[in-house]
Amino acid sequence: MPKFPTLLDRISTRLVRHAPFRTMSIPEGPKLVSFTFDDVPDTALSNGARILEENGVHGTFYIAGGLTGKMEAGRMGISLEGQKALHTQGHEIACHTYSHDNIRCLSRRRLASDLDRNALHFKTIDNDLVAENFAYPYTIASPIGQMELSRRFMTSRGGIPGINRGEIKRDYLRAVEIRHPNDPAALSAWIDELASSSGWLIFFTHDVGDQPTGLGCRSDVLNQLVKHAHNSGCKVVTVKEAMNQMGFSRPGDT
Repeated sequence: MPKFPTLLDRISTRLVRHAPFRTMSIPEGPKLVSFTFDDVPDTALSNGARILEENGVHGTFYIAGGLTGKMEAGRMGISLEGQKALHTQGHEIACHTYSHDNIRCLSRRRLASDLDRNALHFKTIDNDLVAENFAYPYTIASPIGQMELSRRFMTSRGGIPGINRGEIKRDYLRAVEIRHPNDPAALSAWIDELASSSGWLIFFTHDVGDQPTGLGCRSDVLNQLVKHAHNSGCKVVTVKEAMNQMGFSRPGDT
């Protein structure tokens, strides 16, 4: 896993962020919060999903099938049985590629093949399962891959912090990272900002536990954020639910 994006990675991502198409207008009024998990280590189920369910809500889990049951960056990838549990418990299963490669380094043909492989992996979770949303591995986007992703998915989520409001790029949704050691007050402030106006706030993290990795989140911090969102009058929804509530229900809608 690259610690820092290269110059080419940054340029590639900037081009996608400023592409003049696939925009959508976030309506005024709703105050939506989504909690999402990348790579999906096993603790994203045992701790992350559990915390969400204890608060009566669900999350979006961006799964890379190639990481299933494997150690990656000091974390054990969720098993196939764990993925099935997430699905049956009502969480959204979303796509994070199969190989978890930097897609800037993939041709459109190679990316399409990789996405097809992940789609087949999802059939082992549930034969009717079709992922409708995507998150970029390492939050690095690709102009070459953008057309392929736009054809397949309602949204692609990046890692530029901010609240999605007004006219936004559905191919690079803004998201705030919960990354140890974050300042819980600073994270809660994003919810306060949303509650004072409107929009769609997306959080993302990786593993969840009392001793998370540098890319993960403490269990108590996640629990605090979920409760704070509810107590602030925000609605916690999956990415798919948020899109549906805002009137976007399939790839290509504008």
